[in-house]
Amino acid sequence: MALTEQYPYCEICPIIENPGQQDIDFRIHEGNAWRVTLRDNQALLGTAFITLKDHKAGLEQLTPAEDEEFVAIRNRLIGAVGVAFGPDGVNLSCLMNFGFRSNGDPDFTPQPHIHWHFKPRYSSSRTVAGETFTDPEFADYLRLGRGQRVSPAVGRIITARIQENF
Repeated sequence: MALTEQYPYCEICPIIENPGQQDIDFRIHEGNAWRVTLRDNQALLGTAFITLKDHKAGLEQLTPAEDEEFVAIRNRLIGAVGVAFGPDGVNLSCLMNFGFRSNGDPDFTPQPHIHWHFKPRYSSSRTVAGETFTDPEFADYLRLGRGQRVSPAVGRIITARIQENF
């Protein structure tokens, strides 16, 4: 049975099963259990998702092999972004908040899907393909609503720079 049939309220399963062109173009790495994709919102240069390809709702459900692969991918991604763009640090979080958002649907069943937000942090600006990326909240908590969408062309350039070093 397809993931989207098993988990009709999951926002991530449809992307795993049927990725759009941008998800394919911005794919940094495809592992056995995890997929790494650059986000089109590059408020922080190199921002990516590390997404479990199977639907699991909590970290305690991960197998030892999934955990080990995640750690290896996380470390490779930190190194690759480090070489490509030189961040001063990285924030990594597993929030899954939207998996609990019902949007008023009375039949809603929470269906969070494990994925990690990878956000490099910068004390000074970086320029890629003529676009300048800044981190005005460096050394502080990230706030919602900040964004810097990139064009598909710039996103592919950022993705390629990370892949070269992955």
